[in-house]
Amino acid sequence: MDNFKYLADQTHDKGKLVWLDACRIFENALFVKAFDKRYKNHSITDITKEIMEDADVVTMSLKKMYAHCGGAILINRNSKVLTQDQITAMGASIRRQTTTDYGNGYRSYSGLMGDGMVEIITGLIQVVDEEIVGKRIAQCGMVSCYLKEKYDFPIIHGGHAMYIAADQVLPNVPLQGCPAEYLNAILMKSIQLRGCGLGYLVYGGRVTDEDGMVKYKNDLNMDSLRLAVPRCEY
Repeated sequence: MDNFKYLADQTHDKGKLVWLDACRIFENALFVKAFDKRYKNHSITDITKEIMEDADVVTMSLKKMYAHCGGAILINRNSKVLTQDQITAMGASIRRQTTTDYGNGYRSYSGLMGDGMVEIITGLIQVVDEEIVGKRIAQCGMVSCYLKEKYDFPIIHGGHAMYIAADQVLPNVPLQGCPAEYLNAILMKSIQLRGCGLGYLVYGGRVTDEDGMVKYKNDLNMDSLRLAVPRCEY
């Protein structure tokens, strides 16, 4: 919490906007509760609200929730940095990319049918339940510990996924050859399990030039495969 507050203060001091990607805010809130003694008696809801208090704009993917299959929420604090023109442009972009422009639902529904709205409400109730969120984090921990103990896999786990050091699992594959994608293909072929290779997507500094060609600013020094645990599947 201190790290985030420091970052937010420094950002605001420079007149910049704090735009928070809150996709995993509830799992992170439980980590704060577990590891920061000052918050041991706080609820996930209280911790989440405290984090959001220092943000100007928050985006949250509903697909990361526990009941809904897609969509997102954009929350704005009416920040002076975010102009009305920017808000209008974002609204137009959201409508263009969602179902509202394809004839499904009224615009005031944000493109959602009734069952979708019920799913969102259900998901919001579940993500502030400490037992549910704790079990989700524990799933990742159990699988990670199993892979470490039985196969000596170089792996760490977070609140929703495990990250395998693919460059260590497949040392003969050069980094520029994206060993995570090799490992991903092996898993898909052998046990029908699909992960996400991070490689150039996260570590490589990817840029797009004026001709639309993708280039890389720096070489990779690591590569990992992310295995995300589905919300309520296992």
